[in-house]
Amino acid sequence: MAEIQDCIRAVREWTDEFPQKPLAYVHTFGCQLNVADGEKLSGLLQAMGYGMTEHPEEASLIL
Repeated sequence: MAEIQDCIRAVREWTDEFPQKPLAYVHTFGCQLNVADGEKLSGLLQAMGYGMTEHPEEASLIL
């Protein structure tokens, strides 16, 4: 678990250097478990300093 926290911290330090918060778009397909995984990924991305968008054309990261 410490490795994950180290990665989150490293990406957060990187995104903090951006003039604007980078945006991420997460699109899920399929069942409720996939939706739950997408929400988990969104939470991790936000912890890393990403903002979320509903518009893929605005995103610098698309999953």
